[in-house]
Amino acid sequence: MEQIVNAGEKSDLDVPDLIVEIEMAEQLAEIYVDYRADKYSADEATEKLKAFIGHHPDYADAHDLLGAIAMSSRHYAAARKAHGAALCLRQEKYGSTHPRVAASINHLGDLARAEGKHDEAEKYYKDSLTMWEGTLGKEHADIAIGLMNLADLYRELHRYDEAINVLHRALAMNEKLLGTSHPDLAWTLSGLGQAYLHGGFKDKAREAYERAVVITESKNGMDASLLIPLLIELAKIYRVTDEKGRAENHYKRAVEISEKTFGADHPHINTSLLRLAEFYFNERRYEEAERVYKRIIEIENAARGSDSLGAGRRMMDLAEVYYIQGRYQEAEGMYLKALPIIETCLGRGHSVMIGALENMRDLYKKWGRIKEADVFQVRLDEMKAMSNAKSAE
Repeated sequence: MEQIVNAGEKSDLDVPDLIVEIEMAEQLAEIYVDYRADKYSADEATEKLKAFIGHHPDYADAHDLLGAIAMSSRHYAAARKAHGAALCLRQEKYGSTHPRVAASINHLGDLARAEGKHDEAEKYYKDSLTMWEGTLGKEHADIAIGLMNLADLYRELHRYDEAINVLHRALAMNEKLLGTSHPDLAWTLSGLGQAYLHGGFKDKAREAYERAVVITESKNGMDASLLIPLLIELAKIYRVTDEKGRAENHYKRAVEISEKTFGADHPHINTSLLRLAEFYFNERRYEEAERVYKRIIEIENAARGSDSLGAGRRMMDLAEVYYIQGRYQEAEGMYLKALPIIETCLGRGHSVMIGALENMRDLYKKWGRIKEADVFQVRLDEMKAMSNAKSAE
């Protein structure tokens, strides 16, 4: 997410006013940092921000942060209200074409994209870019961020050629502004690698990700956790190019860095463990996949409880490992543990719940227990009818 707190740019203020602005920015930053560190839930962070806004109703950055947290929680109406308030405040303070106004419009583009309003998102992104270019020139860090947001939209819409063109422009801009080995280039290269991969350019995708990894590794003092998503994506490319040994090594390295960064039992390491487990499953290395899935479930149970959604979904994965090996009794037990968790967490009509019931039906069919399979088919038909009725409302 674009940094929200930026009191230093308010240099037109008198010194006492600037000190107040910096103090407010520090308070806001503290809320944001604690939220990202899981010290606050989204609801707790929201309440703290509302209290802050109660004292400083004209502070646009607070409204933007409130909108960002609401958006991450999929409370889109609240996010639109908060980002809209920030936009109005900035237009009143700076005028209609100021770079800070462009930033607000870009936030609205992020929100529209999250809501699936793609045409609206594209217009917001392009409008903000035009505004930035008119006030900041053709090459500026804000413009590079805006280009990457637009490219993300194009990738989501499978408009890969457009995404690649936009990302090449952002990369060239960042190289000129920051230098060819600046760590921020890694994220532009990562987006470019994604666009290349999904566009069918495997070799170029690999080249982009390998350069991103090299840049990130070369910077002393860099947060090692920044390597984790890059290693995972590069491992994915090695799988596609049939370099299975290199893929496994990169997945394992992502796990090792996660363990060193967060601790061997922290739930944050489960992202890396899950990718390793999926790799083993796809390679039909079921014993290793089983071992990793069991470890993930243990971590989830200890951190979030045995009835958490994360535990339930990984139980489903482990059940599939059993099922594909013909270990039907173990698969049945694991599915039956997972089903009530999935239903409680997501609801009866959710696609994950429907998939879980389909798995149970298929298990009983394969096992020759046709009566049980029929029972789950009836549940499936009822659930799909309910889901379709809700969609039609």
